[in-house]
Amino acid sequence: PIYNVIAMIGIIIVIYLGGTKVINSGWTVGVFSTYITMFIATAKKASKASKLFNSVQKSQVSWKRIKPYLTEYESKDTSCHIDRDNTALSVKNLSFCYGESKENIIENISFEGGKGEIIGVTGPIASGKSTLGLSFLGLYPYIGSIKIDGKELKDYSEYERSQMISYLGHDPQLLSDTIYNNITLGSGKDINPVLKDVCFDTDLKSMPEGQDTLVGNGGVRLSGGQQSRIALARTLINKNKIIILDDPFSAVDMKTEEKIIKNIKNNYKNSLIILISHRLTIFSEVNQIILLHGDKTAEYGTHNELMKSSELYRTIYNLQCTNGGDNDER
Repeated sequence: PIYNVIAMIGIIIVIYLGGTKVINSGWTVGVFSTYITMFIATAKKASKASKLFNSVQKSQVSWKRIKPYLTEYESKDTSCHIDRDNTALSVKNLSFCYGESKENIIENISFEGGKGEIIGVTGPIASGKSTLGLSFLGLYPYIGSIKIDGKELKDYSEYERSQMISYLGHDPQLLSDTIYNNITLGSGKDINPVLKDVCFDTDLKSMPEGQDTLVGNGGVRLSGGQQSRIALARTLINKNKIIILDDPFSAVDMKTEEKIIKNIKNNYKNSLIILISHRLTIFSEVNQIILLHGDKTAEYGTHNELMKSSELYRTIYNLQCTNGGDNDER
């Protein structure tokens, strides 16, 4: 549009100056008409050139995005040096942001955990709960220390991290495929145990196709609670050393939530579970709690300790218990 405005201004100037020359007998009407015709033709060509310039700029941005995928494929190192019998997580003075020039979202987080434990993470909206979960994936640089079995997270290879850590985001996506394929992702494992762990075995009995039931595009043929439990089963099936669950029960009723937590405690004793949730009704079952505040401070303790020491935690917990939480599956 800006080029059209410039062209119109140019035409107005030409008409004004040319008209003045015609009035003063400097130009004939024929010369004036010829000049205007030539100017308009030149302006049209110039506008096309400007569009080409814009296209080049857009193409440069697209090229930067696809260029990394056009390089020659290099097979990844699949050697794995992981202690699968023990799990020890040590976090000291962890700070994290999504860009070097941006402000830290979480600061000076420190805690420890081991296998068989469930660590609950909660706090107000935009306090950094999901960011804390993402920091353990090793996808972004971080400040401080995250050690797994005494070794810094960033010193593990990408393959080793994928074999150690499972992550469930708060907005999981399902494939337009069967329930079985959505959970196994081609691994060929038996999904019956994990279906029981997430309380999906009873739902499966009502489906004529069973594990071969098609979930539809994005899981459209299932309820929200069923979608979230299939995504949870996909995260749990490998029983990795560290399992990070970001708000996995938002679409699940409270009774089912309590059953799933008990199943996880009983059947995943070799894993460390980091449970991020805004619902505190099950936090009395976890081993330790990290309460994040909007001012980047944090409180630590068990459920009983925070009920005594933290007014915010005590208020939220009592309100949720009084209201009864979400009793229906979505």
